[in-house]
Amino acid sequence: MKKLIKIIVIALSLCCILAGCEDATATVSNPKEVLIQIGKQKITKQDLYDRMMKDDAANTILTKAMEIVANAEIPDSEEITKAAQEKFDTYKEQMASQGDFEEVLKNLGYESTEAFMKYCVTIAKSEALQDKYIEENRDALYQEYMPLKARMIFVDGSSIGNDAAREKALEAITKLKTGEDFGTVAEQYSDKATLADETFYTRNSSSLDYNVLSYLMTVQNPTLSDPIVNSSANGYYVIQTTVTNQRQLKEDFTAYLKNLSTFLDECNGYYFTKHNFTIYDIDVYNTIKANYPSYLGK
Repeated sequence: MKKLIKIIVIALSLCCILAGCEDATATVSNPKEVLIQIGKQKITKQDLYDRMMKDDAANTILTKAMEIVANAEIPDSEEITKAAQEKFDTYKEQMASQGDFEEVLKNLGYESTEAFMKYCVTIAKSEALQDKYIEENRDALYQEYMPLKARMIFVDGSSIGNDAAREKALEAITKLKTGEDFGTVAEQYSDKATLADETFYTRNSSSLDYNVLSYLMTVQNPTLSDPIVNSSANGYYVIQTTVTNQRQLKEDFTAYLKNLSTFLDECNGYYFTKHNFTIYDIDVYNTIKANYPSYLGK
């Protein structure tokens, strides 16, 4: 039902008259016009608009604005059509158990399969918009996040003592330098087996020990570290950085960014600002400022 109201409100928003001052509030043309009646209860345009403004104004407006921005930035193409069709087919498959597809769509607020396809096109374009932002800002993003791939060995010194742990770490390094397989050496020396897998990291990888992260942020090329004591001084890491090349990291880095809420806010905020996204209704403005400040630019 909430989705249905959202679709109706988008259509109604074209009828809204917004005054161009900083503390404006929106009004509806023909506010007493009855849209829905159940028994003696009548729901007017004004009733529906008031409910939207109270419950879901920010999300509705941002959804519509994203559609406009995405269409302005990303042209229609065979690639977009293909991506949208794949999304359409995936959603249809997921909804198969819920009954007739067209009826399910109507219950979700879509008037037809064509309307739902339009939604899929918007999603495909919004994802393409993220790709565009990444390509246009790739060097700056790499500098900000400093992505790389590495694998590690950790020798725990809590039971054998830190000096002994360091000696074992040095033994592991010697074997690696003579060409022994990293996985094999890790099986011999590492107390954290999962660290031996090649893993994608960034400067925001909070799961890493502070000393390890500090080291990784200095690495420019694939290399093998000296023993690195952990921040609790009860063990040593051996780190083999395997990939630092931007081209080789492109796929993993793009996927990482697209799952990062701070990046999505940054990306959407940039394009909303570029296209002069402006809110005139003071209540909606305050809601978006409180919950989605990046969309309003700096």
